[in-house]
Amino acid sequence: MEISRIAFEQLKNTRDLGQFTTIDGRTICPRRLLRSGNLHNLSLEDRAILQNDYQLKTVIDFRTETERHSEPDTKIGNVIYHWIPILDEATMGITGDGAKEKDGLQQLRAVLMDQQFDAKQYMIHTYRQLILSSYSRNQYRKFFQLLLTAPTDGAILWHCSAGKDRVGIATFLLLCALGVAEEIAAEDYLATNTFYADSLNQMIAQMVEMTGSKDIIPKIDAMFSVSPDYLNAVRQEIQTKFGGLDAFLEHEIGLDMASRTALQDLFLKK
Repeated sequence: MEISRIAFEQLKNTRDLGQFTTIDGRTICPRRLLRSGNLHNLSLEDRAILQNDYQLKTVIDFRTETERHSEPDTKIGNVIYHWIPILDEATMGITGDGAKEKDGLQQLRAVLMDQQFDAKQYMIHTYRQLILSSYSRNQYRKFFQLLLTAPTDGAILWHCSAGKDRVGIATFLLLCALGVAEEIAAEDYLATNTFYADSLNQMIAQMVEMTGSKDIIPKIDAMFSVSPDYLNAVRQEIQTKFGGLDAFLEHEIGLDMASRTALQDLFLKK
């Protein structure tokens, strides 16, 4: 299916899950569930759209403390903000979603120039930690608890830095929990590459100029895009370590049958 983003000025990877239909023919309620990158430096027009068109009520920030300090969210009146860091600083090592401060770029440069650094394996390892780490699983459980207790009207928005990795897996799990086919949920995950393409090209140009090397381009591409291999690493861990997606959602995320039905009643319509 063709997956679309919301046409914001500053937010390049923000999507309304209301465009998806479940296997049993229901539709996710529009203007209720929004996935996004960070809300730093929102334009006045973007803020107006979130307030007026989407009636934004809740923002959930998946970033680390360092990321939040570097690029704090633009605050929007009457919105409740929650901080649920999915990965701790030590696990991330460097920011897979991208750091824009000078020291972050210098750190990234050093990593990219390290001949021993395998960017793809780094990303696969990070994705596996999203599932294997009890800390990360508990944080995702908190995310779903917030969804279950959210206001019955208005939008809920969750974000990390680029809205691709931590948000990508959270959204994949949510879509599946709501009854969207796994293949469609995977398409949504991969659609980030379309919406983030300009930012990726800018990052490549910046880092090639900084390092004077084009050999780093595959590493940048691996770190700042999404891949079927990353998602498949997550799906494989869920299958082999936790007995499949349904069992994982129930026992690790806290979505037993009653909670899953409640979630669907909140966010689906016929």
